[in-house]
Amino acid sequence: FIGRWDLLKILQDSAYETIEVTACKTLRKKVKIGILIGLQTYGQDMKFHPHLHCAVLKKVKYNGKIIDFRFIPSEFLRITWRNILIKNICKADISYAEKELAYSMIERYPNGFVTNVEDSRNQDAVIKYLARYMRHPVISNSRIEFYDGKSITIKVDNKKWKTFHQVFSVDEFITSLIQHISPKNF
Repeated sequence: FIGRWDLLKILQDSAYETIEVTACKTLRKKVKIGILIGLQTYGQDMKFHPHLHCAVLKKVKYNGKIIDFRFIPSEFLRITWRNILIKNICKADISYAEKELAYSMIERYPNGFVTNVEDSRNQDAVIKYLARYMRHPVISNSRIEFYDGKSITIKVDNKKWKTFHQVFSVDEFITSLIQHISPKNF
């Protein structure tokens, strides 16, 4: 995916398709949904780690009327996400070996791909959080702890493990930053 913004676009489009299919199956109706999808290409350590943040409206449009959509079945969502993403990635301009790898994910992840579904009572707060989160740069100045013209040390606060420091040469640091810059009009 590094440098393949076309594949990252497929990632976003597949998320929309997955949530729409899930809503239609859950409600047993052909509905139109509203989703805010934010693509983030980095993790705490500045490595390329593309992932999505999606906010789904709790109302959907059906036959010109607005109806509630408050339940997302997480098991169905995970499997549907896996299947739709693999299908769409395999339609892209990728090698045969990459397609084989994609299809192998069906067996490797029989329960589907990771999705974290949370019900939020306050959608305004969620949207504000996502907007703030998405506009942040790859790294804030406060995480840069040392710079001497040759190397840069950053603080990495990993919630799963512990806080640690990572050292980059200046060239490595710049490379880590620019890999996250999307092309114009992406």
